[in-house]
Amino acid sequence: MDLKKDKISKLKLKEINPQQILPYKNKLFVTHCDLTSGMGKAISLLNPQTGESKVYKFKHNVIQCQTKEDYLYILSNDSIDKYKFDGEKMHLEASSKIAIKGFWKNGYISSFFLK
Repeated sequence: MDLKKDKISKLKLKEINPQQILPYKNKLFVTHCDLTSGMGKAISLLNPQTGESKVYKFKHNVIQCQTKEDYLYILSNDSIDKYKFDGEKMHLEASSKIAIKGFWKNGYISSFFLK
């Protein structure tokens, strides 16, 4: 949605199940994940002005992500991963496993926030 022009546009993506949209500089990160099944291992970087996009595929699923500067933090089923984004490639810098114990052992984590 263009707030300056008060106009809604449809964007075409190369992957299915668009879920979360995050602004990144003059582009958008779009996660691709079906939250009911937890399936989806891709993120698109979309230029809304030109419609061009690039797809990044991961070995883990992409439930949610957050950006901070040139870092992308991705929540999967069992970890949070930190990627450095150089404008072209994603470089894994750190990964932290998530263990759910006790009463919640059959649960799941569906979101996180950066502090």
